[in-house]
Amino acid sequence: MRKALLTTFLLLVSAGFCWAQMPLTELYLDNFRMVPAFGDPTILDDFELGTNDWWDPDGSGSTYGIFYDTGEDWYTNSTVFVSDTLTVYDGLRSAMLAYQWEHPDSAGLVREYAAPGTHPQTYQFSNSDKLEVWLHGNASGDLFRFCVDDSDGHEASIWLSIDWTGWQLVSWDLAVDSVEAWVGGNGVLDGPMVDFDSFQILKAEATDIQPQSMGEVPGRYSLAQNYPNPFNAQTQIQFTVGETGHISLRVYNVMGQLVKTLVDGEMDTGEHRTVWNGTDENDRALASGIYFCRMEAGEYTESIKMTFLR
Repeated sequence: MRKALLTTFLLLVSAGFCWAQMPLTELYLDNFRMVPAFGDPTILDDFELGTNDWWDPDGSGSTYGIFYDTGEDWYTNSTVFVSDTLTVYDGLRSAMLAYQWEHPDSAGLVREYAAPGTHPQTYQFSNSDKLEVWLHGNASGDLFRFCVDDSDGHEASIWLSIDWTGWQLVSWDLAVDSVEAWVGGNGVLDGPMVDFDSFQILKAEATDIQPQSMGEVPGRYSLAQNYPNPFNAQTQIQFTVGETGHISLRVYNVMGQLVKTLVDGEMDTGEHRTVWNGTDENDRALASGIYFCRMEAGEYTESIKMTFLR
């Protein structure tokens, strides 16, 4: 992944504390585009009309290690943006990604995902094109990368440390730059056409968890918040298995009674996902209300609260 450093900066990013553990980090992105080997660039999103084509950071089950609600956000900003003095692009807004890591000693990943069916997600480009985005850094040291979908899974650019302050053009030349495997991928851009998946941010102190392949992170277990939540027809639950072994994933009602077993058996290391459709062990529809999903793996236990609406 390549970067072009600008000597003129518009505005320094300030970080404020709203939790005791870690500061709130703010990054700005603008003028996200595809640059073909031949021809004119295509704007995938300039964020002038908002961020409705994107999920909030907690919309992806791959996001973990951040505070939700007040600890994350993704919206349009009209204060910090790339101006026509820095590039031929002329706009008045950027997208602001705000996130807050849970704890200094724990790992974390933010997956800012392009919503299915939107222009950034459905626009197909070839494996000889280039992705570019203007990124307003804050010298946090956190890592940034692009992720795309090809015929067999997710592939990503190499991680780039956000060690600068101000606007910088970040690019990934799919024809010549390195490709790293992510979930389901193989480190090769298979097929003539690919589409965009997400921007990703990795916590700086988490570089020892081999971020180039988040699908296989030995020793780390996690249970992500289900999505969507609240839900009606069904919801997706994503979890990470640190070591091959017995895993259970069960749903309980507010009385602590078991209503559904989703997973109960041996599972390999890596990321997994399952779906719950609001039914019990006999596939009968349950009543609307609060339910809890509990994951157990050896000494590791974690629970999430889910809201089911019929």
